[in-house]
Amino acid sequence: MSDVDQTATPPNFEPTDETPDTPGWLITFEWGFIFWMLYILSIGPMYWHWYIGKFANGSYWIALFYEPLWQLAERFPPFGDLLDYYVRLWIFW
Repeated sequence: MSDVDQTATPPNFEPTDETPDTPGWLITFEWGFIFWMLYILSIGPMYWHWYIGKFANGSYWIALFYEPLWQLAERFPPFGDLLDYYVRLWIFW
């Protein structure tokens, strides 16, 4: 075994003004994008629960949770078509 400290910083490493620093707004945008995509993709496996909640006596909260997707799909037909295609993959799979 060597007696070199594995946790030490590399020699001659000093943070400078040139050290890349990711701005806070970019990190917030990235996490927002990730959560938005997870929200959109979650409608696939939850479609029947949403459908029963929206059009039958199912869970009101599930229907309410996915209502923004319903509204967005109605207002932007290309997004609605893409969402329909994705949901069909889950229904027929």
